[in-house]
Amino acid sequence: MKQHFDQKKGNPTSFEVPDHILNMIPKLAEAYIKDSFDRAFAAANGMSKEDLEQNSTHNVVNSPERRQLHRGILLELIERGLKGEKPEKPLFIYFCGPMAAGKTNLRNRFDQRIKDENNDVKVSAFQDSALESVYQKYKQAASYQVYSDFNLYKERLPEYKKFKNNFGVVRAEASAVDQAAIAWSKELKSSLVLEQLGDGPKEKWASEMAEKYEFIAVGVIADPSVNAQGMRERSEDSGQEISEDELAGTVQKFSRSDAFQTTALHADKAVLLQSDKDYGVVCAWENGTKNINDPTAFQTFQSYADMDKDALMKMVQKNEGVTKAVTPTSIPEEPGSN
Repeated sequence: MKQHFDQKKGNPTSFEVPDHILNMIPKLAEAYIKDSFDRAFAAANGMSKEDLEQNSTHNVVNSPERRQLHRGILLELIERGLKGEKPEKPLFIYFCGPMAAGKTNLRNRFDQRIKDENNDVKVSAFQDSALESVYQKYKQAASYQVYSDFNLYKERLPEYKKFKNNFGVVRAEASAVDQAAIAWSKELKSSLVLEQLGDGPKEKWASEMAEKYEFIAVGVIADPSVNAQGMRERSEDSGQEISEDELAGTVQKFSRSDAFQTTALHADKAVLLQSDKDYGVVCAWENGTKNINDPTAFQTFQSYADMDKDALMKMVQKNEGVTKAVTPTSIPEEPGSN
């Protein structure tokens, strides 16, 4: 890999995407369609399986033009994030939680605070020391990080807009580009920021990530009716429709003991936040030691794991009349978390 270096800091100021990273993408996209076609189909906005197979962009990832497009996306991810000094040990900041729980909003709040502090704007620290500690780690990672950005992939892959915001069409390719970006970030020893549902078993994956990074986990939850309202608003804005059944399923799976709670036990620091209570800390973990701040909220969170699906659906539908209901389609977990 060729790099030009800043003589003062010894850090790369420009990059060339390694061929072996670009070569990963067609193989990963093809494997995604082979192994996870149902995930792509779930995000295809009502397109038939036959039409998705025909129009999925995994069919075009081998072209020279597409390779150049992938090169540009990866360079954009790397160059916008790797601006400061390389850390001695990279951080992994993992935002996770059900759909529309408030993960992106929290990260945006963190980013805005960093900007304000850099501009000498007086900013108050978070009242809870556990959340403040997580923010400080996020700030530490900000100058040399790669952020897994599916919104960028949607913007750059032209078929997403061509097919009226149909994520299923570009799902395999976007996932392949994302995994290639993560692989390159590991070679560069940069910090990594991921935002995912985090609703699958995490024991093996979390253990592996804890060995490679200083691991910070941020779980975000809300009352299921709040999640549902957020999804309806998102559907109206983007045209990407999500089913209430799928949302209820992600709430249930995220609450299981083998999902976020297992992740938190492996992390150096972890917090579980409730976004509809101004991101109040429900529980915090430090090197595997758990401290429950809000016993009632934590008990409610755990109860979703064993709750009857029909009962969860009623909670999701509680505010159904505020905006239009969504139709049965879903967006599954982004790749990279196993």
